[in-house]
Amino acid sequence: MTIPTDSQDAIYRLRTFQPSAVLHRQDALEFLQRRFLTYRLLELYQTFFPDKFISSQSSIYPRQGTEEDTHSDRDLEFFKWLDMKLPISWWMIERAEDCLIHRFPLVDMGIDWHEEGALETLKSEWKFLLPFIQDGRYWLESIDPDGMEWYEAEAGVRLNAIQHPDHVSLKHLRRHCNSLISPLKFLPMVLAVLEKSTGNLWLDSTNNEAFYGCECETTLPWAEDSLRYLEREWHRANRYLNLCQEFSGWLNQDLTPRFQKVLNLWNQPYPKN
Repeated sequence: MTIPTDSQDAIYRLRTFQPSAVLHRQDALEFLQRRFLTYRLLELYQTFFPDKFISSQSSIYPRQGTEEDTHSDRDLEFFKWLDMKLPISWWMIERAEDCLIHRFPLVDMGIDWHEEGALETLKSEWKFLLPFIQDGRYWLESIDPDGMEWYEAEAGVRLNAIQHPDHVSLKHLRRHCNSLISPLKFLPMVLAVLEKSTGNLWLDSTNNEAFYGCECETTLPWAEDSLRYLEREWHRANRYLNLCQEFSGWLNQDLTPRFQKVLNLWNQPYPKN
């Protein structure tokens, strides 16, 4: 056992010293898991923010008056710096003050119209595109009994006047759109974002309403390669979102006639895959 290096270290050891406690196998495992998480987060803090880590005065020990299964002030500080590099859900910061966050939760940064009440707040330019994707078409035709009537009232277009996604070759749609000018050329990418089929974790992940209304269903381990990967993917997701914003902004400026242009593009007789 090493000698305490400072008064804070000594106080912590005295406060947590329990000579009479019997450490069972499960207790020992949980203790090691907590320590592993602590050391891993300290390592990541030092790796990603070396200057901040060196100058930090925050304690690396659990906060006084809290249980062992909580993050230290140094952990919380790391999370706040990481939030400037990667999107972190608001509930993670709050939850980290009460319990340990064992894996990095991936918050949905794309478009999730599946959540309860999300459809009502979805922008019209996105609502109009729902029949162009498999999930949207299925929901309108088979899930919501009023879906078809609702859509036709919103868009002013009969649903059967929109070619079913089963009949549109995405390969040929992309090829045709690549020959068009912006922003119509972005239609395939916009539909991929809406359908959550981009291949990008930030855009394809979904939330779960089981906790605070926005629990993240996708999590990654606290590891350098995971965070590096997420950082690269976030740059790519940002480019996608910017192009989607350009497309939706263009569509919204003159919604009805411009949606008709999109519809004409979609309804062309594309060859089968």
